[in-house]
Amino acid sequence: MDEMKKLICLSLAWICMSGINGLGATKAGLNRYSVRQFGAAGDGNTLDTQAIQRTINVCSEAEGGTVYFPPGTYKAGTIYLKSNVTMYLESGATLLQSRDINDYMEAEENSYVHGTGSHHALLYGKNVKNVSIIGKGTIDGNKGDMVIGRDPRGPLSVIFEDSENILMEDVTVVNSPGWSITFFGCKNVDIIRVKCLNSFADGINPVCSQDVLYDGVLIEGSGDDPIAIKNEHTPVSGYLTKDIIITNTTIRNTTHSAIKFGTGTAGVFRNIIVSNCVFENTGAMFTIQLMRPKKKETTERLIENISFSNIIARNVKGLFDITSMDVNRPIIRNISVDNVAVDGLQNVSVIYGLPDAPISNVTLSNIKVTRWAGQSPPSQSPYWLRTRHVHGLKLSNIQLELTGMTKPALICDNTTELELDSVNIKGIVGIEPVS
Repeated sequence: MDEMKKLICLSLAWICMSGINGLGATKAGLNRYSVRQFGAAGDGNTLDTQAIQRTINVCSEAEGGTVYFPPGTYKAGTIYLKSNVTMYLESGATLLQSRDINDYMEAEENSYVHGTGSHHALLYGKNVKNVSIIGKGTIDGNKGDMVIGRDPRGPLSVIFEDSENILMEDVTVVNSPGWSITFFGCKNVDIIRVKCLNSFADGINPVCSQDVLYDGVLIEGSGDDPIAIKNEHTPVSGYLTKDIIITNTTIRNTTHSAIKFGTGTAGVFRNIIVSNCVFENTGAMFTIQLMRPKKKETTERLIENISFSNIIARNVKGLFDITSMDVNRPIIRNISVDNVAVDGLQNVSVIYGLPDAPISNVTLSNIKVTRWAGQSPPSQSPYWLRTRHVHGLKLSNIQLELTGMTKPALICDNTTELELDSVNIKGIVGIEPVS
């Protein structure tokens, strides 16, 4: 795991530097324009789309600056973001999505918007650079009885496509009627202290993106995946997702996995670190689903150098589900899970490779489960962890309290180079704890 250690050291340095670089790039410009100066009413009833767009256009034409939203409620449809523009939502300012689909512009045919189950978006940045959305204000998706026509979901709240140097800081995005915040084919993205609450579908997704930092983020009540890390659609930058750091982040109150790789898994996923996070009342802590072999974009499927550390989990349905699903030449390797404390584990975990492509080099260390809240009665719970076709599995300092379980806690099928060090399992009755 030497490469993993190097990755962690580099990531810490990147966290320190990324905020400096991001703020310098996206907050540049001395010009400041209030949307009120350009006719925005901010009364929650008047449609302020044109006034807001005029403000952004003038700011962009002046080589950048800040578009300022004073306290008020600004109802709008589609707004196109421009390079070198900072959107500053003052505390008490709310950008309110219109519920009338006619107030939105349909995305271009090749836009990733269509890949999300929507056809429209509120804040839309494509091929832009140095853009910030900051401040203590709120973007309210206003989900409800929206007339969405042929859309299976309502408009996205925020999406950036093929863009770079993007900062979202301190804002709250609530009640999105589709995916909440999406970055597709983007580079150098900082998501700092953002709150993403009660979205109809996904929370904050990086898709085909590189150098993405989540720091101090709260995602709560998402109707689908809180964070789905993907490679799919037709990215200009290629099917590469790498150098993703998720730290100091809380995800809670969702039935889905807190962090999911997939289901769109064309191409390469590399160097993804999750640390110092809390997951509460969620599905599995994380899921890797390497699948969709029929996609023709690329034959390469690689997921490597994935690290989860310093995690607190409460009432989660499982720790992880790592699975290859009939993909040609899949590779999943170098996965580390370290220092995880679980109170209330409700279901099993699996690591399933394929006979000709085993998952390799997996280390689980310093994991403590203090309360099994699984199936009733506990004796019906089949196992804690099952592995198939894994090469190089190390379990170190594992403490499990699985009261009443009568089946083996650990089942390893076709697993080679298995190493158990200080694995303490309590609560197994009448059978060996490892099979």
